[in-house]
Formats: sequence, structure tokens, C-alpha cells
Amino acid sequence: MEGDGFLAELSKVKVSAYKNPWEQTITKNETGIDLPGWAFDRPHLTANYLQSSEISGRDLPSRSYNSLSSSTKEYAILEDVLDILTGVDGQYVRMFGSRDEKDVSFELDPSIDSSTREIIERITKISGHYIQLERFVVLRSRYEHGRVTHAFSAAISSYLKEYLVLIAQLEHQLREGQLSLQKMWFYIQPMMQTIDTLHDITKEVTDQRGGMLLNLLYSKLTLQAGNTKTVDMIKDLLTTSCVPLFEMLEEWIYWGKINDPHREFFIQEHLEMEKENLNEDYNDEYWEQRYTLKQEQLPTFLSKYSERILVTGKYLSVIHECGLVISQRNPLSFTFSPNDRDYQDRIDQAYSFASKILLDLLMKEKQLVPRLRSIKHYFMLDQGDFFEHFMELATEELRKNITEISPMKLHSLLELSLRTSVADQDPFKDDLTCVLLPYNLLIQLMKIINVASEPNVSQKSDPLTGLQGFTFDYKVNWPLSLVISRKSLTKSLLTCPDTRTKTRT
Repeated sequence: MEGDGFLAELSKVKVSAYKNPWEQTITKNETGIDLPGWAFDRPHLTANYLQSSEISGRDLPSRSYNSLSSSTKEYAILEDVLDILTGVDGQYVRMFGSRDEKDVSFELDPSIDSSTREIIERITKISGHYIQLERFVVLRSRYEHGRVTHAFSAAISSYLKEYLVLIAQLEHQLREGQLSLQKMWFYIQPMMQTIDTLHDITKEVTDQRGGMLLNLLYSKLTLQAGNTKTVDMIKDLLTTSCVPLFEMLEEWIYWGKINDPHREFFIQEHLEMEKENLNEDYNDEYWEQRYTLKQEQLPTFLSKYSERILVTGKYLSVIHECGLVISQRNPLSFTFSPNDRDYQDRIDQAYSFASKILLDLLMKEKQLVPRLRSIKHYFMLDQGDFFEHFMELATEELRKNITEISPMKLHSLLELSLRTSVADQDPFKDDLTCVLLPYNLLIQLMKIINVASEPNVSQKSDPLTGLQGFTFDYKVNWPLSLVISRKSLTKSLLTCPDTRTKTRT
């Protein structure tokens, strides 16, 4: 049976397994941006038009232009021009070049009279710009170009839709017999200015993304101060293009988070800077280096408030690192405005809120002032009687080599000296500890001075005694470690009479 033969042939066909594009492995492109697998599917799916006459959707003309009647000639020309305006090849007006080429040229039938030819050439100029704009929208809408570029492309696309609506209206008039070349030229002139301006802007867009693209548009806005229509159009482009950036800005100054998969935001997070390093390193770069400004991505209209924006988000990020939830009340949204003062109230309000909740956290919940007072007792010897008690109890133990000293015994003696002195009233006395360093005071000073490089402490030297390697330490937890860092603690320690200096005298 024929059906059985068909099924037999069908069974021989190898069908490839279906792959869910959302489950493909994320890879990186040449810019280093993470791209999902579906970004590489059907890479040539653009709106390019096929120029080969053999596979074109429109046949070559079967009748010459001169063989048409006068009324038919104008109708045929109008129909061709409408096709050309949407990027479709005509019969008597031919298009050469594709979207992959920078320029598109047109060739008219040689028998078309000079007056008609002149009007057609004026009208078809907009077609080349439209084709290039549509190509720009298609290519810049790819994933790796970023959200700001996507929004910019969407804004251009909305103007191209208005252009296509105009073409549809002209076609309707043609079908009603109410359109001529002169009328078409009259109706299309207002749109030509819009398309030409958009084309000029996109020609200057190369690899700009994020804030750099917004700065390009903003510079165009300042240069077009006298042209009301163009100014309104560029404002509209900026308003739409700024939406993704303002979403990232709001998330930063209201919640202290950065959501920037395309690296477009003007604040960059350095994940290698960890808060735990504050208790170990002799530098205090965490606060300065964890979040930094990217000047090349900073929009001009926000540059005046960049430092305040940066600090506001930093304050909130500290709250998040503490595992606390931020309850923001009625956060104000941002929209583009050529007047940079319009952003001031929103930014100041966010800054005041962030600074207040962080200050309340440090001063009330984390008790910063009592902690500083406690450090003053031990490191500035504000209440130094515990130190005398400790030295009386531990001197014999500290005269031994470091390898022979029991750290547990030293801690016990320190605890005893604290509880039998005025320091017993300090609620934070248990945070004071003692440490036996494997190097002497000179090497410790070198470590503080050369914070960028680790000094060589592995050189062979005489064994250290406990008096040479002994020092105090103080436990400081996050977020107090931002204020009381390892560097500041060491400076405080070096200002008090150190037991190791006594051994040298």
C-alpha cells in the first residue's frame, strides 16, 4: 500500500533531538559578557532582502515602461515607489544593495521622463535611510548589546512604525485613486526629517553601550537647541533609552544592589574584595574598592551626583551584608530630564534614608561608641591596671621561646587579670585577646608600611621569646570592622607601651 511505503520511508529519516534553548550552557562573547545559549541560535535571522531575481518574490517586468498608457505609467511608478519605501524591489524602480551594505542605490527605467525621475530620486532617498535604520534595530537588539541599547533600538523602532503607517496610508490613497507623485512628496516630507535625524544619530553609534550611548544622545540634544521637533524627538529617545539605566540606579540607591549583566551601569562591584579581609589585612581598601565608579559609563546629566549615588548604595550594601531587610517607603522613580537639578531631590532623599539606617545600626544595635571606649581602655591604657596584673602573672611564661608557650595559659592569665581589675566592668572585655606573632616588631612595621607586598618572614633568625612576639588583639565583627579595621587597631596598639619594646631596654 502507498501509505505503508510512505511510513517506511519516514522511519528512515533521522530526527535530531529537541534542545531547550534556555537550558544551553552560558558562554562569553568577545567582550566578556555572559551570553545564554539561545543568543547563538539562528544568528542570520535578520530582515535582509534577497536581491537575486531568480528567487525574488517579485518577477521581472514583462512590459516596458513606454508601452504603458499615461495613467498606467503613474500608477505603476507610484506602486514601485511605495514598494521601494519599504525596502522591496520594484519593476521600474530597482534597488541594489542589501542591509549588510552601508549604502543602498536605486536605478530607474531609462524611459522615465526627467521631471518624474527627479521627484522619484527625492522620495527614494528616505528609503535608503529606512533600510539602514531597520538593519540597525535588528542588529542592536541582540542580547550582547545590553539593555540600554535594546531600549534605544525599541525607541527607533517606534518611529519606524509611524513611518510604515504613513506608507500604508499612502497606499490606501493610491487604491482610492487619490494619490499622485506630487502629493506623495508633500505627505512624506515631515517624516523625512525624522528619518534623516535618526539615520545621522545611528551612524555615530559604533560600540557605545550604557552610559556612553546616553552621553552621545545627550550631546546631540544640546546641539539641537534651536530645532523644536528634533529636540522633542531626541528627548523621547533619551527618555526611553534611560529606562534600563534608571532601573539599575533605583535598585542601587534604594536597595543597595547591582543588577548589571551587560556591564552598562556606572558603578562596578569587585567581588574579590571581601569584608572578611578587614580583620586580616593591614590595608582598609574594602570601603574604597568594593564598589567603584566607571567614569566612561557615567551619564553627563548624573555626573554632579555621582559620588553621592555611590555612597548611598554603599551604605545600603552594608545593611544587606548584615542580613537585614531594607523597608523602603515610597521610593521615587527616575525619568530623564535635561535639567540635572530634577534628580537632586530623589538622590538626596535616598542618601538621607541610607545614612540614617546605617548610622542607627552602628550606633544603637552595634554600639560603636561603647566599643571605641572599650578599645581606649586597653590600647590607650585608659584603665591600665589590668596590664600590670597581667605582666606580673605572665612574665615568667613569656620569657620562654614561643614554641614552648601555651596559648591557652596566656588566655587564662589575661582573663584573670581582666576580671581582677577595673576592666571587669567592661561588657566587651571578652573581645580582648592575646597573640604570639611569628615575627618581631620590625617586621610587623614593615608589613604595615608595605601593605601591597608581603615581607619575607621565612628567613632564618634566632628563636623569638614570648616577650618579643607577644601582642594584644581585639575581636571586631562586621560592620564595625569598617570603622575599626585591622589597620586602625594596629596603629592604636603601636601607640601604647608595647611589651616587646621593654624587652629591648
